[in-house]
Amino acid sequence: MGRFMLYIVLMLLLFAPFSLYTVNEWERAILFQTGKIYRQDIKPGLHFKIPILRYVHTFDGRILSLDSAPEQ
Repeated sequence: MGRFMLYIVLMLLLFAPFSLYTVNEWERAILFQTGKIYRQDIKPGLHFKIPILRYVHTFDGRILSLDSAPEQ
């Protein structure tokens, strides 16, 4: 029973980095499941996902503008 629990703990430690993701306050994130949008209203913070079925795409949600002088 001791070796079995050791294997379970090792598997959890192996898959934990692939299961957790973070969304920063200035980012927006979309969670996809098998190529289709699963969730799009993800709040900032630490979240959990299923590693093989779901993937996350994050992008910058800030308004980026550049005020420059017009050129001829």
